[in-house]
Amino acid sequence: MPWIPAVKLPAAALSKQRGELQQLVMVVTACISWVLASSGAILVNKHIMVDLHFPYPASVCALGLVGTSIVSWVAVRLLRLAPASGSVSLRFYVTRVLPTGLFQALSMQLGNTAYLHLSVAFVQMLKAFTPVSTMLFAFAFKLERPSARLIASVGLITAGVLAATAAEGNISFIGVAAMVASMLCEGLRLVMMQSLVSNSKRAFQPLEALMYLAPAASFWVLLIALSTEALQMHQEQHLAELAAHPGYVLASAAAGFGVNAAAMAVISLASALTLKPSRTRAMALLRLAMQ
Repeated sequence: MPWIPAVKLPAAALSKQRGELQQLVMVVTACISWVLASSGAILVNKHIMVDLHFPYPASVCALGLVGTSIVSWVAVRLLRLAPASGSVSLRFYVTRVLPTGLFQALSMQLGNTAYLHLSVAFVQMLKAFTPVSTMLFAFAFKLERPSARLIASVGLITAGVLAATAAEGNISFIGVAAMVASMLCEGLRLVMMQSLVSNSKRAFQPLEALMYLAPAASFWVLLIALSTEALQMHQEQHLAELAAHPGYVLASAAAGFGVNAAAMAVISLASALTLKPSRTRAMALLRLAMQ
C-alpha cells in the first residue's frame, strides 16, 4: 500500500473546528441542565400545589421568579459573574422587557393551572405541540428560516411524543384550555427572549438578561396573584401552611432560577427552537421509563 502523507489542516481550520466542538458541548450541556432543572421544577411545584394543598398557581410561579430576580441581581451586580453592559432606557424596558415578562408570567401561570386539572404525563403530551408554536412564531419574527428539514424534525418529535403519551383517561377541558394557552404564550415568550438576547441591537448576556426579565415577569405574576389569589389565601390561611415547609419554598425558588438560567443559556447559544424539542424528547423518555 503506498504511503499516504498526513494532511495537516491550517491553524485557522483547526481553530474553527475546536470552536465548533466547544459550542456543541456548551449547547448540549445547557440543554441537559435545562431538562433536569425543568423536570425538578415540575415535580416540586406539583407537590406544593397538590400534596401540600396550596392551589395558587400564580403564587407558586412567584416563588421561582422572585428567586431568579434575587440570584441574578446578586450574580451580576455584586459577584460580577457576568458583564453588565449598562442600564437600559425606560422606553426599551417598557416596549421590550415588560412584554416578554408578561408572556413568561402568563405561560407559567397557565401551565401551573393545568397541573391542578391534569396529570403530569398528559401535560407533557400537550407540551409536545410547543415546538410547533415556537417554530411558527420564529418564522413570523424572522428569527428562523423555513426549511423542510426543520419542519420535518419538529413534526417528527411532536408525533413521537404524542405516540408515547397517547394513553390518558382523565381529560379536563379547563386543564386542556389552560395548557394550550400556556403553550402559545411560551412559544411567543421564547422567540421574544431570543430576539432580546441574540438578535437585538442591545444584546444581553444570559445572566444580565435574567436580571431584567425576571423582575418584569415577577411584577406581572404578583399582580395576578394579588388580584386573584390573595384574598382566598388569607381567608383560608394557606400561606401559613406553606410557610411550615420552607424547604419546598427554597426548592421551588432554586428550581425556578435553574430553569430560567439554563433556558437563557440555550437560547443565547443556539435558538428557541433548540429548547422545546430537547425537553420534549426527554419527557418522552421519562414517560416511557415510568410505564
